[in-house]
Amino acid sequence: MKDYKKILEFKYKSQTYIMYLDENNKKYFLKEDFNGHLNYLTDIELAELTLFFLDVPEIMSIERISKDRLKINPKVLSKGIVVSLTLSALLSGINQLDLKSNNTFSNPVVTEYLNDKYQFKNSISLSDTEEYSDIDTYKKNGTTFEIYDMNYLDQVMQKEEITLDLLIDATKNNNSIPEKFKEIIYEYCKSLTNKYKNIDLRVFYNNLKSLKIKTCSKEDIQRKSGSEDSYGCYMKNTNEIYVIEDMDYKYNPWAHQVLYHELSHCLRNGNYEINGIKVIIKPEGPNFNNRITSEALNSLFAISLFDYEEDDIAYQLQSNYYKVILECLDNYDLSDYVNHSLSYFTSKLDEYNDDERDAAIILELIQTQYKDYYSNLLEVEPSQYYPLYDYLSSMYFKKYITDNMNYTEMKSIADELVSKITHYVPEGYNIDTDRFYKNLDFYINQSKKNR
Repeated sequence: MKDYKKILEFKYKSQTYIMYLDENNKKYFLKEDFNGHLNYLTDIELAELTLFFLDVPEIMSIERISKDRLKINPKVLSKGIVVSLTLSALLSGINQLDLKSNNTFSNPVVTEYLNDKYQFKNSISLSDTEEYSDIDTYKKNGTTFEIYDMNYLDQVMQKEEITLDLLIDATKNNNSIPEKFKEIIYEYCKSLTNKYKNIDLRVFYNNLKSLKIKTCSKEDIQRKSGSEDSYGCYMKNTNEIYVIEDMDYKYNPWAHQVLYHELSHCLRNGNYEINGIKVIIKPEGPNFNNRITSEALNSLFAISLFDYEEDDIAYQLQSNYYKVILECLDNYDLSDYVNHSLSYFTSKLDEYNDDERDAAIILELIQTQYKDYYSNLLEVEPSQYYPLYDYLSSMYFKKYITDNMNYTEMKSIADELVSKITHYVPEGYNIDTDRFYKNLDFYINQSKKNR
């Protein structure tokens, strides 16, 4: 029987739901009525949560096994009838949602994302007998080949050492890149090859040959990305970068970062037709698929290429969290973001903290907090994020607090952690900073007991 870990309770459109992860880090949801009883979701509710979370969650039915244990099987209510959760059930809900809103769902980013998920039907409908590897590497399905770890590129691409000269020539000979961006890309490539000697550049090199960079209005960027706060986007299926027109991308630090951010997506994602095989290269795989993790790590990678320290970062709070995490880890760095899958990242987090699957839960909380901030449809009690604060506190205190420190010195470590997490973060996130100091007191008391 599968093991499910509870992530959090939340309200969506005033209805209470509970989110779980199974052992393969796939989302499942139940809804709770006013009496605290757990119930099925309808296929329309499934469709709404799927589109809201930009993921393909599985929904659960319940059989009571004992007072403290539930047996969970993926089911959904379709027109009042309990049916197994399948791709057709999900699509039925999405179609009904479109009809209900009298509008065809046409956001290109979401469409691209869902199309990727539909490449493999078993990414939507699961049985308890399916087998997974712990870390995403690659996956074949007929004429589609998904690669999540660059170590497996050799199966579709020839081994080739990609030099700075090759990257510059690819950029120089690409007429779809406006001249005003080429000098910036040269700088990007120089910093990339200088700072990261061990990353695989084959995907980036292939993308540079056909990359299109287009400028458009802020409104067009928002429509393409589906975000009101977007300043640029990379369309991985078409290998196109869109950025806002009339910005100084050479001298404006923020505009410069936007272009570096999108180029870093171009470094990590590929979509090709090779010998009749559709090849998709991306960090997200079946075991862990979290857009905000990708975006935050991508932001940190992009600014690592600057020749100065940049604190004003895209996905600010989420980037702050991951910056703290990377600062603590001794078994993972940003070159691993390029070379390996996101599930490799979660495995290294679990390895460092001597946990089992806790990393995926924490990273899911980070993504939910992001959505909580931007959506008025989602309501999450601040205490639901305490496990995230506890996790970060434990890592940071473990790294920096020593036995010979007095309380004032230890409190300064907590002050430092809070400052790093809240730096440039909008007040609307309502981070409970007191929790970090309570964690400090707990850490001190536990350390005394263990001596």
